[in-house]
Amino acid sequence: MKILDNQASLPKGHDNFKFPFEELFNDKIIERMDQNQDIFNRLMEGGDFAKAISNAIMHEVYRRLKDQDTPIKQMGSNLEL
Repeated sequence: MKILDNQASLPKGHDNFKFPFEELFNDKIIERMDQNQDIFNRLMEGGDFAKAISNAIMHEVYRRLKDQDTPIKQMGSNLEL
């Protein structure tokens, strides 16, 4: 999954990062629904399970991006997850 291109700037804080992340996260879930229909259904239903998975992945992605040495300039869709 790609979230940012190499010259984008990372949004400050998880709250600002959440919106672009959630859209791309949902797109990736839909792309992979054939691989595991049960997980797909649970994630798309929302609820505590979906929130826990999404939040855990979002925090890890944000941490990795924040730790990168290269500057990131604009929101896009070029960071692979």
